Amino acid sequence: MKAGMLVKVKPRHPSAGNLGLVLECQMNQNDTSFAKVYWADGSTYWIATEVLEEIAKSDKKCPPNT
Repeated sequence: MKAGMLVKVKPRHPSAGNLGLVLECQMNQNDTSFAKVYWADGSTYWIATEVLEEIAKSDKKCPPNT
């Protein structure tokens, strides 16, 4: 994970599907990585990166105009 990535919370987590933008990343003393995320609902908080997945470019495509 790195700042600027668009992410969503993985399935099977209480916040599954939430979308956000990574602001910064840090490791704690136990070598667990955390990301500070600005979420679509306007909140900002730290979350373990193991429950996040990057939204790939193909996930962002809009259907063609008809």
